Formats: sequence, structure tokens, C-alpha cells
Amino acid sequence: MSYSDDPDGHRYCCRPHENSEAEWSNLLAERRARGELNPEVWPPVVNGDSFEVAAVGSPVGDPSAEPAIPARTMSRWTTWSEHDDHLRSAAGAG
Repeated sequence: MSYSDDPDGHRYCCRPHENSEAEWSNLLAERRARGELNPEVWPPVVNGDSFEVAAVGSPVGDPSAEPAIPARTMSRWTTWSEHDDHLRSAAGAG
């Protein structure tokens, strides 16, 4: 048997991709016609590089600002030079 012989029984295993896409498009069109998809909010605003962009006037963060909670360092040394000095002294090369 195939999808064309038994569409309900083969809905998730061998349904053609085109049928799924057409059904989803129809569902979206019906929802849009009922006003369920707000055209002012969805789809998101996208610029020419296909990145989502904030709407004019909406609050945005400052990417160059200091973090609200400073990141903890994983090391007790603040520079590579201090780290190297520690390694030399631990190896006895003082």
C-alpha cells in the first residue's frame, strides 16, 4: 500500500513532502484570514542579510556595555606572562 491508497494510514511515513507543505500553507492562510496571525508582529522583521531586527522604537540592549554580572575568570593569573612565571617557578627555573 502507499499514501495514495490509504492517506490516513500513511500520513507520517510516506506522505509526499509537497502534500505536507500545501496543507501547512493552507492552514497558515486560514489562520491569517481569521486574524490569528498578527501581521504587525509576525513574521519577524528581517533585514537584507536575513537577520531578525528590532522594530523601530523597541528597547534594545547595548552590545558594548559591561555585563550586569562580571564574568568570573577561570584562572588566578591575569596575564599569560604571570601564568608563565608561575610555571617557571614551579619547575625550579625561577
